[in-house]
Amino acid sequence: MPMTAQTQQIESLKQLLKTESEDTNKVNTLNDLVWYFNDASMFDEAIKYGNQSQQLARKISFTHGLINALSYIGYSYQYKGDYTSAMSCFVEEQKIYQTYPNAKGLATNQTNIGNVNADKGNYPLAIENYYKALKTFEALKNKEGIATTYNNLGIVFSYQNNLPKTLEYFLKALKINEDLGRKKGIVNSLGNIGNVFYSMHNYSKAIQYQLKALKLNNAIGNKSGLSDNYGNISIIYNDQDDSDFVNQNLKPSNRYTLTMQYAQKALEINEEIGSKYGIVVNLTNIGSCYLKQTNYAKAIEYFTKSLNIAKEDGFPEMVKEAAQKLSIIYEINKNDKQALVYYKAFIAARDSLTNEENTKKTVQMEMNYEFDKKEASAKLEQEKKDVIAFEESRKQKIVIIGISVVLVLILLLSVVIFRSLRINQKKNRIIQMQKEAVQHQKELVEEKHKEITDSINYAERIQRSLLASADLLNENLKEYFIFFQPKDVVSGDFYWAAKLSNGNFALLTADSTGHGVPGAIMSILNISCIEKSIEAEKLLEPVTILNHTRSKIITTLKKDGSTEGGKDGMDCSLISFDLKHSKLTYAAANNPILLIRGGEILEFPFDKMPVGKHDKDTTSFTHHTIELQKGDMVYTLTDGISDQFGGSKGKKFMYKKLKELLVSIAHLSMQQQKETLANVLNTWKGNLEQVDDITLIGIRV
Repeated sequence: MPMTAQTQQIESLKQLLKTESEDTNKVNTLNDLVWYFNDASMFDEAIKYGNQSQQLARKISFTHGLINALSYIGYSYQYKGDYTSAMSCFVEEQKIYQTYPNAKGLATNQTNIGNVNADKGNYPLAIENYYKALKTFEALKNKEGIATTYNNLGIVFSYQNNLPKTLEYFLKALKINEDLGRKKGIVNSLGNIGNVFYSMHNYSKAIQYQLKALKLNNAIGNKSGLSDNYGNISIIYNDQDDSDFVNQNLKPSNRYTLTMQYAQKALEINEEIGSKYGIVVNLTNIGSCYLKQTNYAKAIEYFTKSLNIAKEDGFPEMVKEAAQKLSIIYEINKNDKQALVYYKAFIAARDSLTNEENTKKTVQMEMNYEFDKKEASAKLEQEKKDVIAFEESRKQKIVIIGISVVLVLILLLSVVIFRSLRINQKKNRIIQMQKEAVQHQKELVEEKHKEITDSINYAERIQRSLLASADLLNENLKEYFIFFQPKDVVSGDFYWAAKLSNGNFALLTADSTGHGVPGAIMSILNISCIEKSIEAEKLLEPVTILNHTRSKIITTLKKDGSTEGGKDGMDCSLISFDLKHSKLTYAAANNPILLIRGGEILEFPFDKMPVGKHDKDTTSFTHHTIELQKGDMVYTLTDGISDQFGGSKGKKFMYKKLKELLVSIAHLSMQQQKETLANVLNTWKGNLEQVDDITLIGIRV
């Protein structure tokens, strides 16, 4: 049987774990595994790997990884129905946020606590949790969070049978999701609204909303959502009587055909994606349809399949329903023995759901929570002390070994020196002559080195004079920072700016071919060409400026004497700020432009070709427009940081890690962001050499 994409991903992550050291990467991989196991309803596996993740995160003091581990394990326990353990995880996560401030994360955590209270039936407390989360999301202007909270409030009010309030919040969530174009949110809201109309016995409206959700889920390829829609439509048709079908201008004779058709589609998708719970629900639904048609043999077949899977995978509610239906069918067919067997199974499942021992155990776990927490805290403190003691012992051993090695080297060196002195006594005159020759050569080398160094330093001053001046930047940008760190004294990276004749402010962030002296010379050529494009040609749009600049560079480099002309140039992004109308236009060549808004990162496309000779050098660059909002952080950058080697394995920093870092610091002041970038880069690089010029510019709107 072929593996699903989900199963393949799980196996791939398991293989990756075998090669990873105990560092932040391994914590992240473990958390990814927990997420996929939760998605596959394999909650015991999710908890097993989640516990490994949180243990390692505590050991290496990786707070962000610990937060994710606690959150994911909380979901696992919640889905299993172990609400005490789930609440314990979410409460610990909430306490971490007291020293690790993250408003969005805290609001999401408050939502998770509300979900557990809702599952426990404590609806007033759940509503209180949701309102706290809603207040934070509104302060952050996080519309996705607001829509999700509206949806949660609607669900809780539906549990209280307050259908008008339920419908009000579901419609609010739908409106925001439609405004955002958030397709998964839209289908979720449509399905919920359909369920409300179903509860109100307005079957035509219920079917209408489920079909809308089904159409959109099909368009976006959301198979899990499709299975829910097909299953819900099947249930709605199955629960209607003949008069309901007549009222909808449908033939009553089609009722079972429609019910079975949609239930079978739901079942097929659930089998494809491996959703055991969905399989059980739809097997039960098909069995119920056959039962209504008095096709007892088929009903028994589907209820038996449902019962076996429900028992195997631990779905007591579905065990109860399937066993009850089988007991009824066998009683109708005068098979008292089988009817009694399944009636007992029904009673056992029913009692397990309300078992008094489980209730006592829950109370006891809640009472012991504080004690367990203190014990865990003390254990963690002792582990920290053990780590410190071990580290001190290790350092002491290293010092002793180091001193011993030095003493041995000194002894060996003394022997060598003694022998050398005896030999040198015979060769003093030769050595003296050689010394004088060497000294003369040294003086010549030092003189040439000073000339070269002075020339490079002078070239650096010339290059800096061509970069965007602080006065120009301060005049046009309120809040910004420039993190500019050449590999050598002079740089192939550069940043340049100009006030355009239409009043817009243009900013170029570029990476010229090469670094050091060749890169610096290329940067001067690039600046000269772009200035001619703007000043001589009076060009205004980034796309036309880059097209003309490319032409100038190609024309200039054709004079290098080669047949085709040089293929040098630059990768860059050219932004034109129209702050009066809160928008920017840009064109980009191999360089990304990032925007962080409300804690979320938006990455805008770029053309995969340089500003220079290329297979596509007759193709125009692409014109882009971005609508800006107050508080947006816009970042332009070269590839210097992402390509820097470092870390425990000497790997590249990578673009993904850089984006995560920018999201985490975007709320800080400009100076704090710049300092954080420098500290993270230096820590990552360690003793390794800087591999390329580095430029990253941040601008707050």
